[in-house]
Amino acid sequence: MEAFRKLRKTDSYVDVFDIVIDTDPYIYKDIFCIEEKKLEIFQTLFLNPESYFYYENYYGLFIDEKLIGLVSIQSPLNVFSEDAIRMAYMEQNIEIPEAALAANKYLFDAVCKIGNLAYACNISVKKEYRGNGYGDMILKDIIKIIGNNIICLTVIADNIAALHLYKQNGFMIQESFLDYGGYNKEQILCYSMIRFPKK
Repeated sequence: MEAFRKLRKTDSYVDVFDIVIDTDPYIYKDIFCIEEKKLEIFQTLFLNPESYFYYENYYGLFIDEKLIGLVSIQSPLNVFSEDAIRMAYMEQNIEIPEAALAANKYLFDAVCKIGNLAYACNISVKKEYRGNGYGDMILKDIIKIIGNNIICLTVIADNIAALHLYKQNGFMIQESFLDYGGYNKEQILCYSMIRFPKK
């Protein structure tokens, strides 16, 4: 049985992390760069209302109560603190690495640019469930939830499957730009996409 709903505090942060970490191979791998502590750091952020990764920012697609896909909705209603990630590292008695600082700064600056728009982030389906229409299902559900508002998202330019999915659902490329490609690494080509409400 399928269910698409807002995440709850009691949902498994480990399952959420496994999907989130695959949605951006650059930013999140740098934020959670200490392998042996990444889950503890994510758990702190998952429970922190001032964190980008706060559970209430996410919707999940569940099949027989198992999380198989998710999306986060960032909007002007979300309140973020640039210090949330730094504090999560401090809770683990770890000095935040330079890579995590750089990725955190980039993420915070990007979120601050959202303005008054709804931004769909971290749209992903677990690898073993891809190719079954679940990504399309998540996107259609989010479009319904956001309603008669403009929706934006960002996609890595060579992610052809995602580009096709977004275009099928009424998104169009607004601009191309160079995005964070990893700490001290070259930037990568991405597209900013936008979907206007249907009249």
